[in-house]
Amino acid sequence: MMRLAILILMAVFSCACGGRKISAPNGQDRSQKPVVFWLDEAYQQGNAATLSQWMASARAVGATHVAFEARDASGTFIDPRQKSAALAAASAAGLRLAAVLPLFIAQPDAAPEALSQRAFWNGSAYELRAGAGTAPLRLSPAIVANRQREADAVRNLASDGKLDFIILSGCGFEDSLADLSPAARRAYESWAGISTLRWPLEVIGETPGFAPIGPMGRGHLWSNWMLWRATMLRDFLFSLHEAMSGSSAKLVVLVDAPYPAHQREGLNWAGAQSPAISDFPWLTSVYASSASGHLVDVVALGFWRTALSAEDAQRSGDAWWASVDGASAAARKYIPRQTKRWGAVLVDPNGEWRAAATRALQLNDGLILIGAKNLQTTAQSVPEEPR
Repeated sequence: MMRLAILILMAVFSCACGGRKISAPNGQDRSQKPVVFWLDEAYQQGNAATLSQWMASARAVGATHVAFEARDASGTFIDPRQKSAALAAASAAGLRLAAVLPLFIAQPDAAPEALSQRAFWNGSAYELRAGAGTAPLRLSPAIVANRQREADAVRNLASDGKLDFIILSGCGFEDSLADLSPAARRAYESWAGISTLRWPLEVIGETPGFAPIGPMGRGHLWSNWMLWRATMLRDFLFSLHEAMSGSSAKLVVLVDAPYPAHQREGLNWAGAQSPAISDFPWLTSVYASSASGHLVDVVALGFWRTALSAEDAQRSGDAWWASVDGASAAARKYIPRQTKRWGAVLVDPNGEWRAAATRALQLNDGLILIGAKNLQTTAQSVPEEPR
């Protein structure tokens, strides 16, 4: 009976995932919305049987693609032999391929001056520390050589004709208090044409803020600092656009779903003509010039909570745009028309992800499922509800 139910759900999924076509390599047109099964680092420990099981899990939830991580948590590229085993298993399961590239992850031997330095509140003042016990260590996106390293990595992946998508994660800073390193200070001062005297207090203020966004607890250079970070990342994405020239792969950037919250990570993934500036008054009018939504093929919205409606989100203490409905509506409003929208959902072991994944696929152009170890081969498919 369970097997019959799964087959019925998979049939519903196959029929329901129409909508706008996404152009695929080799001249193929795909009417089915992409559903990407993010294999993460788990496949490195998998043997042939385990890999086959994971691919069966991907097929069972209606996946069209499997994505492998091209770089591990130490910043090292995956051994080609390990990757080949995963790709062979995916091919045998009839799944097309994508790659995930975690950006700005430092290798253990990275020079200290190349690392991000986060501002930590010690109870009476801010202090700067690299890493501070967090893993993995992050490189400073403010350093040209670090950005070039990532452009070279993207160019290398783009040369692989088997990939449909290159998915970028960590495209920016971890949050508003990273990176405030000496390298970031020099880059900002050069861009702004100023010399700061009380770093980093002129940017982040002298007391901790009470929110991750907005003017509370910020220094007088805060808005200009945000503009610099977003402008730098816009130019970085443009360089990746050039690095992929001639490739049939599509560039996907994974972001937090709520548009204003993502400001703290630096990337302005809205479109240049979007109404985001008027909707969020703490964003200065010139912030629109840092728009980068047109520089990628897909913006994937991370739905890290399971709230579906705005009411669901507010009941759990979140803002409306933390919901799948709210963030999807905001993305339709802010993202350029030529840029596709996907949802990205964490697969939890309790199955709470299913409703969010179904709604995300219904409201957007595709879906990423993150958390390979939490899927079982008996998992039900993710049908797109009728519009």
